[in-house]
Amino acid sequence: ISGILPYIGGCSCWWFRFSDPEFYLPMDIEKFKIGMNAWFDMLGSKIKDFAFHRVNDGVICDDGTIKLTAYRTKHCEESYAYLLEAEGKRVFFSGDLCPDGPDKDFPAQVLNAPLDLAVCESAHFDATEYIPLFENKKDNIKQLVITHYTEQRVPFIHEMAATLKGVPVAIARDGMEFDI
Repeated sequence: ISGILPYIGGCSCWWFRFSDPEFYLPMDIEKFKIGMNAWFDMLGSKIKDFAFHRVNDGVICDDGTIKLTAYRTKHCEESYAYLLEAEGKRVFFSGDLCPDGPDKDFPAQVLNAPLDLAVCESAHFDATEYIPLFENKKDNIKQLVITHYTEQRVPFIHEMAATLKGVPVAIARDGMEFDI
């Protein structure tokens, strides 16, 4: 989507013209809105007045149907991993983790209960660095997808998959779909 600003622009003009999406961002909302409005003014564009909320560590949303929890990570000044829980299912998305490896940044507590799907990045370290975290919890991971990687790191993804026998590991590609 080329980033959050083009997505907001698209929501204003096309995708959500007749609805009111809300945006959750890990940053100072007022500073973001000043920059966002300046960018759209420069382009001569108008955007809808969407609701923006700041993401903090902990439960972001829990309406009794869907629960979304943010876990602070160390990738940058303010970054998060997310756990989505709905209809008895649990999906985890690591986002970017710090280059020091997942043992320094992965919120291991999400592995204490079964995950129907875990989507984890491998751009900042080799996927094999997940093995010590996942090996003793592999019964709690029903599907593992590695995303945000370079082709040079693909052999490490295969090595991790071979080591974590019993855990289906997929390499993310555009257009993939997963049943959970």
